[in-house]
Amino acid sequence: MVGTAHKLKEDRKAEGEVPLGNLIRHTNECVKRIRGKGVSLKQNWDFAWELITAHLGKTFQVSSIVIEKRLDKDDIKENYRI
Repeated sequence: MVGTAHKLKEDRKAEGEVPLGNLIRHTNECVKRIRGKGVSLKQNWDFAWELITAHLGKTFQVSSIVIEKRLDKDDIKENYRI
């Protein structure tokens, strides 16, 4: 995650904006990290997404609720259902 905030500043067009491409990229990174720590999305769906949305909220400087709504709106979470 080192350098993530710097890269995000370059990518962000306006404060609080969450560009779709960046959201997808950072979500993929978080999912890989969560799985790498042994957290199963299948067995711990809600817990895993709480961790992911909290991290993404910090990354994009918005609340985890904003991230949750955006992930649902763009059907991003559903891409990880097994």
